[in-house]
Amino acid sequence: MTHTHDLEARLARLEGLQEVRRLVADYSHGADKRDLDLFLSVWHEDAVWDVGSARFTGRNQIGAAIQRQWETQPFMAHWTANLSVDLTAGSTRAVARVDTDTLTQLASGEWLQSAGTYDDVLQLRDGRWGFVERRATLHTSLALTARPADLEQPRRPG
Repeated sequence: MTHTHDLEARLARLEGLQEVRRLVADYSHGADKRDLDLFLSVWHEDAVWDVGSARFTGRNQIGAAIQRQWETQPFMAHWTANLSVDLTAGSTRAVARVDTDTLTQLASGEWLQSAGTYDDVLQLRDGRWGFVERRATLHTSLALTARPADLEQPRRPG
């Protein structure tokens, strides 16, 4: 009986890890593609989103905050890497850390390239994983002197 229980706990852990990966990706896809339903689906109702300069509590505040970002930032793209998740077998709580590189266009037309880290707490509630806290730490943000399209064009010598 113990062997079956161990397998079930290990399977639940692997499923939890996969759900955390999906939530990290859906956060970025929702934000970047301006899909409010997808963006809000990653949060539990009482979640906290701490962006460094402001803190939003609950899905209503979080939804209003991302919509304000969309109004002032015509374009954003997040790329995440180095995901590390601490989730023990049988646990309904996960702690994660992921680095992000973000390209953002401001309403002024200026482009920023930023690097940071998200520190996350996630929980399994009623069969669904979701963020209960996401804290962003900005490491650097640089203004780009060329538009991203210019950066993508190969330059020919001479």
